[in-house]
Amino acid sequence: MFSHVIILIAEAISTHQLNKATGKNITANWQNDFTLRMQKAYNILGWICIGIAAFSIVPLITGHPNNIYLFILLPFGLLFFGGAGWLFILYYRNHQVVFDDTYIVVTGPFKKVTTSRWNKIVTTKFNNTTGLLTLTDEDGQKLRMNQHLIGLQKFTHLLTAKTGLYAGIEY
Repeated sequence: MFSHVIILIAEAISTHQLNKATGKNITANWQNDFTLRMQKAYNILGWICIGIAAFSIVPLITGHPNNIYLFILLPFGLLFFGGAGWLFILYYRNHQVVFDDTYIVVTGPFKKVTTSRWNKIVTTKFNNTTGLLTLTDEDGQKLRMNQHLIGLQKFTHLLTAKTGLYAGIEY
């Protein structure tokens, strides 16, 4: 019971901190572009997950596993925590949104780059489950961005001003 309360409090604090950074003020660079990057918490959480995945193989190294639960937990630890850690780190290192008064350039976690113009954006959709804001342009291109980008609030305000579309993210 007590552990559930601690988990709920930790989740509430971390969600508040992640959402607070989306409203952080960002400034333009020398080319008058704005760059949105992922928060450091993604890198930290990624390495924690990788550590948990690595820790799950310790019984194989230190002795002979003779428990059937170990054979169930080992693949789960490696696949779930290792995969999640890898994805968190890829998001932190690669995912970014660069925009100015004309263009939007989104680089995904796997380094896929999608470019569009503000005047081509026709729909927006925010998915609460995945935390992705998807912009679709008139050519059918989808620009997907994570809700935890630092400065995303400025982007969504500009999105509404330039296109009249609402992002659907509550801050």
